[in-house]
Amino acid sequence: LEAKMDRYCSSVIVVGVDEETQMRRLIERDHLTQEEAQLKVASQMPLEEKKKRATYFVENSGPVSDTLIIIDHIIQQIAVSKTSYLGRLLFAGSIGLFFVALVLYPIIHR
Repeated sequence: LEAKMDRYCSSVIVVGVDEETQMRRLIERDHLTQEEAQLKVASQMPLEEKKKRATYFVENSGPVSDTLIIIDHIIQQIAVSKTSYLGRLLFAGSIGLFFVALVLYPIIHR
């Protein structure tokens, strides 16, 4: 999102937590001081801004396994919607080719 690459995506999934949890996790995972963790969080886009630009937001305060299940569900939804769209597009394209073959081709080649 910071690099504005979301404009090239049809869907954006943002996974986030409240700042207190984010700070605690950073300190534990990266062995940072409180001040270092605060600087790292402050250098990032605010979560509220990320939420505004997201198609989907996943709260990540629970177990990782729960988060992965939610993300998997979202990805399946996206895949189904894209497949459905592609199916409709191909169907419409087939109808168009059928129309050209049966109606326009004989008229053009008289």
